[in-house]
Amino acid sequence: MRVHSRCSYCKARISHYTIYDTRAEYDMRKGTKFINIQCKKCLNTDDYHLNDLRAVRSPFFGLVFAVSITAGLVGTFLLSYYTETSTQQWTALAMFAGVPFVATSILFRQNIMKVNAFNQIFLSE
Repeated sequence: MRVHSRCSYCKARISHYTIYDTRAEYDMRKGTKFINIQCKKCLNTDDYHLNDLRAVRSPFFGLVFAVSITAGLVGTFLLSYYTETSTQQWTALAMFAGVPFVATSILFRQNIMKVNAFNQIFLSE
């Protein structure tokens, strides 16, 4: 998950990737409440408190969702050309469009829950 803040020198947006779901988990695993991040614009390095970082939703899931639904619908229309009954066509629609829709919806929801968990829990000073 990506966490963002502002550079303390040039005020540019900086980001850092973390595998931890909450600030408390980061603190417990790493043993520190600070992250050393280098700004890509001004190249200054500074320590940022975990409470100063905000998690953001990944745009990757929207792209995966759009591609999977588009591919599923194209596959359904191509397969419906070769099927004879409407039952087979509905089955093809469920397989090629329904399954990717449900899978990406679950992944998208999990990402939102991780972001909300990180942003809601703050560390005590």
